[in-house]
Amino acid sequence: MNKKNNNYKLYIEEHKNNVSNAWDTLQKFLNLDDDVFNKVQMLIEIHDASKYSEEEFQNYRQFFYPETGEVVSKKDFDIGWNHHQKRNPHHWQYWVMYKSDGSSKALEMPYEYILEMVCDWIAMSVKFKNLPSEWFNDNIKKMLLHKKTLFVLEQLIPYADETYRSIVL
Repeated sequence: MNKKNNNYKLYIEEHKNNVSNAWDTLQKFLNLDDDVFNKVQMLIEIHDASKYSEEEFQNYRQFFYPETGEVVSKKDFDIGWNHHQKRNPHHWQYWVMYKSDGSSKALEMPYEYILEMVCDWIAMSVKFKNLPSEWFNDNIKKMLLHKKTLFVLEQLIPYADETYRSIVL
């Protein structure tokens, strides 16, 4: 499994580099104060560190890079994905509060995590060759976002598209 583990590690590093490149470009479109800039810079440096955790690494690796004959477990992947979402505040799912009555409520995301999330989306757009706005428009109905978070995202999406174009062209 070393080859598949290495392939998955390379994928993680490629993604982290794409997130970093997205941040390096996106920040040029924004007027950020030093505090926000420094917070996001730190978040970008540790982005997706949990993907190396025991709870995530093998569950993701066997789903995306299975060995010949290895059984791919959607259940194990879902456990890893849930762990990832709940450990990383740059995922909107982190900010969903589930109430004891079965309802849920979106909490407002701090700006620095919204910026990291947008960089994550840009990085995935680079990988899959689509505009961040296309992905956003295709998925917005599946998201539970606080109205202020949605407002900020709607302001950032055009910059995300410009960042994508700057990176890939």
